[in-house]
Amino acid sequence: MGLFGGRKKQRVTVGHEYSLGMHMVVGHKNMDAVERIRVGEKVAWIPAVLHPDLIIKDSYTSGDDLHVSSSNVFWAAQTITVSGSGYYAILVKLKLLRGAGIIGTTVVNIQGVDVNSEPDDSNIIATSNSITTVSIPTTAGGTWMSFAFDSQVFLATGTKYAIVIRPSGSTVHWRLNQTGSYTGGSVYFNSGGIWVEAAGGAYDAMFEIYLAEGNAPNHTITISSSNLFGGNQKEGGVRGGVDLLFGASDQTQNSYLVSKLDANLPAFRGSMGFVLNQVYVGTSPYPKPWAFFCRRLLKQVNGDAQWNITKAVIRGGTDDGDDLNAAHIIRECLIDNDWGLGFETSDIGSTSFELAADILFDEEFGLSLLWDQTEPIEDFIGSILRTIAGFLYQDLSTGKWVLSLTRDPDLPVIDESTAYGGLIPSGNPTLISFQAGVDPEEQQRGQTFTPSSTFATQRVSVKLGSDDTVSVQVEIQSTTAGLPNGNVLATGTVEGSDMLSVDDLLTDTLGWVIITLDREIVLTDGSQYAVLFYITTPGVATSINFEISTYTAESGPPYGYTGGTYVKSDDFGASWTTPSSSRSDLFFRILSVAPETFDENHIIAVEEFARPSYGEVINQVTVNWWDKIENKPRPVMAQDLALIEKQNNNIIEQNLNHYSVCNASLANKIAERELKLASSMLASIRLRCTRQMSHLKPNDVFKLSWAELGIVQMIVRVIDVDYGSLQKTEVYMTCIEDAFSTAETVYADPPDSEWTDPVNDALDISNIDIIEIPYWILVNDIENQSVVDADYPDASGFLLLAVAPPTSDSLDFETFMQQSGSLPFNSEGVAAFAFNATLTTGMFKEAQNVTIDIENTFGLTSVLDDSYAVIGNEMVKVVSVDTDNNQVTVERGVFDTVPEAHALGDFVYFIGDGYVNIETEYTDGDQPAFKILPRTGNGQLLEASASTQTADLLDSRFIRPYPPGNLKFNTESYPTFLSTAITGGFEITWAHRDRTHATQVGTIVLHTDATDYGPEAGTTYTIKVYDEDDVLARTVTGIAGTAYEYTEAFEISDNGALQKQLRFEIYAVRDGFDSWLLGYDILIKRTLAGAANAVSTTTGSLSNLIAFVGSASATSSASSPGINEVLFVGSSDAVSSVAGILAGFIGNVSASSGATGSLTV
Repeated sequence: MGLFGGRKKQRVTVGHEYSLGMHMVVGHKNMDAVERIRVGEKVAWIPAVLHPDLIIKDSYTSGDDLHVSSSNVFWAAQTITVSGSGYYAILVKLKLLRGAGIIGTTVVNIQGVDVNSEPDDSNIIATSNSITTVSIPTTAGGTWMSFAFDSQVFLATGTKYAIVIRPSGSTVHWRLNQTGSYTGGSVYFNSGGIWVEAAGGAYDAMFEIYLAEGNAPNHTITISSSNLFGGNQKEGGVRGGVDLLFGASDQTQNSYLVSKLDANLPAFRGSMGFVLNQVYVGTSPYPKPWAFFCRRLLKQVNGDAQWNITKAVIRGGTDDGDDLNAAHIIRECLIDNDWGLGFETSDIGSTSFELAADILFDEEFGLSLLWDQTEPIEDFIGSILRTIAGFLYQDLSTGKWVLSLTRDPDLPVIDESTAYGGLIPSGNPTLISFQAGVDPEEQQRGQTFTPSSTFATQRVSVKLGSDDTVSVQVEIQSTTAGLPNGNVLATGTVEGSDMLSVDDLLTDTLGWVIITLDREIVLTDGSQYAVLFYITTPGVATSINFEISTYTAESGPPYGYTGGTYVKSDDFGASWTTPSSSRSDLFFRILSVAPETFDENHIIAVEEFARPSYGEVINQVTVNWWDKIENKPRPVMAQDLALIEKQNNNIIEQNLNHYSVCNASLANKIAERELKLASSMLASIRLRCTRQMSHLKPNDVFKLSWAELGIVQMIVRVIDVDYGSLQKTEVYMTCIEDAFSTAETVYADPPDSEWTDPVNDALDISNIDIIEIPYWILVNDIENQSVVDADYPDASGFLLLAVAPPTSDSLDFETFMQQSGSLPFNSEGVAAFAFNATLTTGMFKEAQNVTIDIENTFGLTSVLDDSYAVIGNEMVKVVSVDTDNNQVTVERGVFDTVPEAHALGDFVYFIGDGYVNIETEYTDGDQPAFKILPRTGNGQLLEASASTQTADLLDSRFIRPYPPGNLKFNTESYPTFLSTAITGGFEITWAHRDRTHATQVGTIVLHTDATDYGPEAGTTYTIKVYDEDDVLARTVTGIAGTAYEYTEAFEISDNGALQKQLRFEIYAVRDGFDSWLLGYDILIKRTLAGAANAVSTTTGSLSNLIAFVGSASATSSASSPGINEVLFVGSSDAVSSVAGILAGFIGNVSASSGATGSLTV
């Protein structure tokens, strides 16, 4: 039929479909879950939301005999407490029935609870899919309805949550038991925004919480990816059942393997395995590799419950989360008997590990990685320590392992505390209030604690709150039998004004009050002490609140603080008690004192002292991390742009592999951290010390003082310690300058040595130009012209800074800006210094381009032709740069400026090649101030040492019309005198300028360009004329053209006679705005002219007068010199009998004078 136009049959290539039955063992037992399965490079399976084999984890399902109603204005909730070791939920079922209505939908929230265990509407953890309310049956006894979540919801062990049902329309009834026996929570209802516990907590609603697919225990999953590799037309896909075998100690035989192999097959306990039940694997005879991504967070590898579970999981339930706290990983490496180092849990310094775990949890520093035993476990731990910037060592005084993190010491330093890192600890935070009463010291409260190391302190921190005027006494006492014994070691006082309000006390996790004690005391490792407080202000209405965390017997140690407990006294401290029914811990901190100082009395020798040279400093760090979603490595990069520019744009890179990091945000933080360390030019030091320093441990900091190196004070951090032996009196320490304390380093000249540190200390700046940004720079460098014209208010203004480095080794600087005198200085970021130079000669007002001689150059080799620069108030175009001869050729007066005179030593800032743009938008009349903090290899200038640099009042520069260009008087540009005649008028001509004109925006139009650009609509010109005494004689406004003649008649009319000199101001006006700085200001003097000879018998002053212009000779018998006069201009001879000082004398061939004073040419 096809031959005659019929339909052809499609030709299909028929191949084979391959199926595979296999048992794959992939790792050790006690995995929590399987997150995804990859076949080849593709994801074949992820957990399904609904699955017939879902497992119930928490529930209450018995004895329902009533219901609580919920609608769009009346919500109901059941609080629950997570059992077991925590889990990942995917589904909630509630036993519901519908009321009479059929309107709207219904959803279920998982919410946190507040300090009163009531549902917290500000902390919605997850929201389910919605179901139509009409789909809920009206069956009297209720029907179990399913509410699924889009992704797995992590619920932490022992933590209380609320299941909240929220219909959007008609009423839904939730079945409950009026005398329920569920101990983990109770029913609440909400009307008007307030949650109330129902029936005093007697009611318990019916609920079931289901574990997500892929989580332990064993079950079968179904892969449904038949087209994974292109379907039957290509390489098929993957389809079929896979048994998940988590390797539990009671795991039974796998039925599929038994049916295919042998009834006596082992159960394969102790390993994580997968059994493919004759799974279709495609049309290719070459199976693709399988990869299983498993998760173990909630259990340790030996099956025990995870240590410190509330701080174990980082970013639980997120695509790039479900990572394990790095402190937990290190701890397990130390204690595991099979693959770890096999230490006992008693060998672990619990305080240091709990502190590290809390800090890392707060930083969201979770890691995911596999140790495949190809490297020693010690190296594996070392890679984790490098990632988290930590130290692990065995404390020789206790024999315990200590985990110490390198963090900024400006953060809270906590030596003993139940609230590590300023976070709310495990347990349920609760506010306790007590009053002063008639006898203010009667009620006393506190906490006993046991230091894990010996340290000195003079500061205590507690979480106290009060809304009253109150004084509180704080004491540290020793203890007897675990209770305060009245032996006061130190005291301090805190006022109510320094405390948080009661409402803010629980919500502000950093609201700690720090109390300075009256003396420094030393707390001894292993001894128990008490921190106590009581009100000293009398009055029954005076009270304070403080925060504790309460633990039941089941949730007690190790979750509570193990070094002491909450204590109280109601009899002036005569007797003390502890809670009997449950454990409680007060939120407290004992803060260590400043680092110890060590010098020649403690250090035998500084054996090595090195600081990286400038050319070695890293300016770019790349961190390679692992994208576990895409299963491939990815890089992130951090750069110090100012340092790169300082190093002639040479990239000095450091590549770091941190493949245990699986989160882009965390990888960026690590890159920034490593860049700061690498670019800080930190000194490395090796010390030979006496045993007086043997108590120092890795990561400890101390102050180093060493006169021979001129070090008065340098904060250094211990990297490694060789304690030697008891027979030797020497201890060797490897240290590095502390990156967080470089600003505290103090150097002095070393005695009896001419050596000086080659790196200068940061100095205050001497030269800065604060410039209101003109229109051309604004629309070319900062913002699109259309946006500027349409959106920027006329009264707005912007600033740029050009800063010269105070020393040759200044690296960059940080800018601090003060908006007004009543506000603080705030950082605007770090920037590079501007390329600059100084003039070696002065510059006249002149229109033509000029080659200027410069010196003291900085960055001249990087200045580009056709860029721009600023000298004083004048912008110039850079035509060319001669670096060999230190010369720059410029075109004068570009943008909104005109040529100005400049003195020797004036600064030239080449801002066309870089400046600091302050992003703040100012308003007319603003006058911000700045502090510039330069940085060298020795650190950054302190803000207190920086001078204040105040800007001129902002004055709408960018909106103002440009002054006219190509200005001429009688066809001459910038004449200092009129060379034609002593009489006659002034013919003034110019060219239009338009700041918005396409040519003027797209190029740098020269001052001498005779072309008319524009003008802007509404632009006119104003000319002001001043007489020889500089008194305003005439003002002419509204000139629309490009010429004006100031006639001889005008001059005589205005002044009564022709003047020796006249001064002209000429500027543009548009919409009430004048040209920037009123445009031109030109002084012109009159002359006497002669073609061959000029003779004068003038005997008076020649002040401000060019007396003669002669082409052959000029003679004068004037006997009185003047000011600013040029006495003669002659091409051959000039003779004078003036007996005074002659300034500005000009003669081309010979010049003779009878002057008895100086003669200036």
